[in-house]
Amino acid sequence: MPSKKYKLYKDGKRLVIGAIAVTGIMAVTMVKQVSADTMPTSDTSVVKTTVTKTVHKQVQLQTVKQAETQPKTVPTEQVKSDVPTRVPNGTTQDKAKETVDKAQDTVKSSADTATKSGVKVTQNPTKEVTIDNGNVVDKSSEILNDLNKQDQALKQATATQKANEQAKVTADKQYDEAVKKGQSDLNKTYEELDKSGINAEKHGIEISMAVSKLSPKYQDIKVLVGNALLKAMAHNISVYQREINSAVSKGQADKKTLDELTAEYDYQVLITNKGNLERDTAVSKGQSDLAHANAELQEQLDIAKKLGVNVSTKYTDKTPTYVDTKGLVGQKKLEAIRANIALYVGAIKSGTDYLGATTYKLKQELVAYQKALADFKAGIATNTGVKWTKNTTVTAGNGAQKMNGNEVVVDFGDGTIKTAAMYATQGNFLNQNTDANFDNIFKINGSGSVVVRNTTNGNVTITFSNISAPANIGTYVAIYGNDNGGLAWSVFALYNGHAVSGAGESGGGSASIASGHILDYIYSYDGTIEADGNLSVVTLNDIDNNQSVTVNGINGKVTTGRNVHQNGNTFSANGGDVSQGSSGQLSSNGVRWELTDTGHVKFSFHHATSDRQDTSIVGGAFGADSQIPKAPKPPVLIAEKVSVTSPSQLEMPEVPKAKVQKVTIALPPKAEAPKPQEVSYGLVNVKTTPPAPTPVPTSQPVQASILPHTGINEHGKGSMVGILSSIARLGLLGVMTKFKKQK
Repeated sequence: MPSKKYKLYKDGKRLVIGAIAVTGIMAVTMVKQVSADTMPTSDTSVVKTTVTKTVHKQVQLQTVKQAETQPKTVPTEQVKSDVPTRVPNGTTQDKAKETVDKAQDTVKSSADTATKSGVKVTQNPTKEVTIDNGNVVDKSSEILNDLNKQDQALKQATATQKANEQAKVTADKQYDEAVKKGQSDLNKTYEELDKSGINAEKHGIEISMAVSKLSPKYQDIKVLVGNALLKAMAHNISVYQREINSAVSKGQADKKTLDELTAEYDYQVLITNKGNLERDTAVSKGQSDLAHANAELQEQLDIAKKLGVNVSTKYTDKTPTYVDTKGLVGQKKLEAIRANIALYVGAIKSGTDYLGATTYKLKQELVAYQKALADFKAGIATNTGVKWTKNTTVTAGNGAQKMNGNEVVVDFGDGTIKTAAMYATQGNFLNQNTDANFDNIFKINGSGSVVVRNTTNGNVTITFSNISAPANIGTYVAIYGNDNGGLAWSVFALYNGHAVSGAGESGGGSASIASGHILDYIYSYDGTIEADGNLSVVTLNDIDNNQSVTVNGINGKVTTGRNVHQNGNTFSANGGDVSQGSSGQLSSNGVRWELTDTGHVKFSFHHATSDRQDTSIVGGAFGADSQIPKAPKPPVLIAEKVSVTSPSQLEMPEVPKAKVQKVTIALPPKAEAPKPQEVSYGLVNVKTTPPAPTPVPTSQPVQASILPHTGINEHGKGSMVGILSSIARLGLLGVMTKFKKQK
């Protein structure tokens, strides 16, 4: 790299008139102009010196020359030379020569130092300078002044060279430190960024890396040295550091963004996985529970198939309406899936409970069918009808009023309704319908119902209406039964007057006259029976004492007792109290229907007697007569299988994409080695002049016309003519002409 050159010194134009020694004495006037350029600052200053001398012979002094391309800079301090610039007046030639030689030693030492410092030093040929007693002070001073300038120039070049080299060292150090730190900061930043990028990629984030090259606008320093180099280098380093800092800040910001993005994505993945794990656990258990419940149901279906029982299967979807989780993030996403899990678990619970109930019911029905089938094959009566149990109770329905039994209603015995019912049903001698009891007596207001509860096959409702009793003042019914027997009833009424007759269903007993509130005669009544159990057999019991029963609403195979006559749907028997209303077997005076269809039963009947002195009509239904071995009809069953669609898994968060940019920053230009300072110097060989010899007297006088003459009055203004005339006479005119041509 070229360095600035300092213009140290250069020769000026000279006009030299050669000194001619004429018989040892010559006087000549010479004008010499010397120009010197020095660089005390970065600007060029030109110093011109004009010296007028008187010499005896031609003298051309050596001057320091400097290339025009020298670096333009100066050291921090202006150098000075130790070479004296003159000798004192009266200095001898020898002393002057000694002083000059000593000064030249200093210059040579400075030149040697400059060379060692890297300055390109050129030594010009040595010039010879002759001094004499006449010019010893001036000429020596001129030489010393020139040597002083040369020494100063050499020292200046040395100092400048050192300053330039030191500037390069400083610039290089600043450059190296800045580049080292800058690259270290950038590399460290990008290493951290790479770590974050690797971590982000491990978490599934897609990263694209863009690398761009940045070439800052640096200042050209090829032609700069010294302070200018340092200033430019400082500027370039500042530009470089600014770009480094910008890239580091951008890299750190990218790292922070990438770390935050990774952490957020990782959090969203964690939330999603947590929610899905909870969901999968719940679904696994739910599906297992549901499958188990469906399997238990299927087990019953398989049993039904083996038994030949037709089971129609329906499918019920109990899937709830789930919360939409799309677009949700973080805690809201987790809360949403947990809400769906709760809905799912609830639906599973509902479904399995429903399946459990369905399975239990189906199992009970199949077990009942299997037992009925086994009993039939074994000749065992099954629960085809209804029987009274120890736990059976009777309650009043619409139009019926239950009596407590102590109400006084008649004018015989203790007068209570219970006594009236007993005599009306069993006769004066209490020997009829001996199975009856009178714990449940109901007053019937025109039409009334009683409900017999807790039988072996559901509840049975019996409605009594249209009770025919002449001029009655109240109609009643007593309900009773025996364990495992049928449901029996006695319909009776009260009368206010007098009568001559017996009592009971057959009108028997001793003749007597009764008056007041007494038992009335019963001719007929209408009844309706509704059983809500699963029945396949119906019986009506105790059709005797010239009674008839006309039945409507029962379809099936009819079996009658031996004393019963059938005419269509009317069944009758002759006189004689030969059966009980709560009979346990199909008696001689009963009728049994084996129904076509099994299920609930509802039918109506009209029960009447042709006797006109009966104080009651006793009847009965069901009981052991209705329990017979019967091939059970395979039930038509319906089973419902339950399905619950599980909530969808949470969608994994969208994989983020990150774009990361790295920058390679072009380094600032590095300082080039400064071009060596170039300086030249020249030495002189000083010769002294011996003293002029003493003139020898001659017998022939010298012609005044050929002797030098310094007086200007001799020839006035034409004194030079006299000189030239003398020169011409001496044959030296040609020499003068030669000097003129050399001007």
